[in-house]
Amino acid sequence: MPDRLASPPAPAAPPKVGDAPSDERRLDVLRSLAILDSEPEESFDGITQAACAIAGFPVALMALADTSRLWFKSRVGWPSPEIALTSSAFCWHVLSSRQALRCPTPRPMTASPMTPW
Repeated sequence: MPDRLASPPAPAAPPKVGDAPSDERRLDVLRSLAILDSEPEESFDGITQAACAIAGFPVALMALADTSRLWFKSRVGWPSPEIALTSSAFCWHVLSSRQALRCPTPRPMTASPMTPW
């Protein structure tokens, strides 16, 4: 019998944003799913509707980023099925910098070229 018990293995480090697949690979996978420009689906719409109800927000979006646009597979409270990728400061920041973006205290934003709403 050993004198000491072996220590459990150290937990694996959580994945970092930089560990995400390359943009080329991400786009290949996205295209292979053939989901862009597909019809609405009740299962996705149920998630966005629940998000609005739980959070008490008037808008919820389930977005996929293509090369130049954000396409919304499901949307509640938003009129357009897509916007230019550069129209969203948050998504543009994450995709271009490959850094996590934390918004601990979201505040109302004024309209700008990056956030026209």
